[in-house]
Amino acid sequence: MPVAADHHWAGHLSYAPPTTDPVQLSRRPRLASWDAAGHPAQLALADFLDHAELDLREHLRAEPPWTLELVVGLPATVPLLDHHDLDNYLHPLAQRLGGQRLVAVRAAKGHSPRSAARLDTARSALPPGRFPVHHVRTTASAGTTAYKRQIHGQLSAAGAGAPPPGAALSAVVSFRHGPGRNWLNLWKPTLDALGPLIGEGSRPWNPRDGAIVELAMHSTTDPLLGWDVEICIAVGPGPTRRALRPD
Repeated sequence: MPVAADHHWAGHLSYAPPTTDPVQLSRRPRLASWDAAGHPAQLALADFLDHAELDLREHLRAEPPWTLELVVGLPATVPLLDHHDLDNYLHPLAQRLGGQRLVAVRAAKGHSPRSAARLDTARSALPPGRFPVHHVRTTASAGTTAYKRQIHGQLSAAGAGAPPPGAALSAVVSFRHGPGRNWLNLWKPTLDALGPLIGEGSRPWNPRDGAIVELAMHSTTDPLLGWDVEICIAVGPGPTRRALRPD
């Protein structure tokens, strides 16, 4: 039975992390690629997804809807807060496993030679209460600049303040949407519009989302919303170090 959200998350369901044991991945996670088919980045991504599906084969027997967690281990020479956006690691894996069966995803990154993942039947939980919650509502298609402008404008009007550069961040983004929306397609444009909360980048719609070292996203379906999307966003300080094992 769903756990009722407090007034900050009214109408939004929240889900606990998986309780299954983490599976060490046999290939390093790869970022989403927009290169042409046959490009080395596309081939490396396909190889990772093929192996990740095999690595998680026992977890895939869980009853849907699911929650997925991914811990990305990066070499010590890679700057942790620059690029390597967590949603770009999550999106191709979620698509491969079946985005329509997922109601929550989580990811974290840290310096480690290993990466891990786990997947389980989704279990409702109390919403997070560590950070202030910002509410926005969109009416535009997620594939348009208007969608990003609506989110960015509402955050700016609400007086959202970004942390100084170099700060590690944790973020929770909860989407409430109609059944016609593919919620995976909401991830990137929403995060691209969070400059007022996480810091603007050098180009429009290119905020400092690489600073997010912990990310959780939740989905709630509400037929009454039609094509509108309601989003709750909570951002705060993240850990400076991350253990391999998800918690």
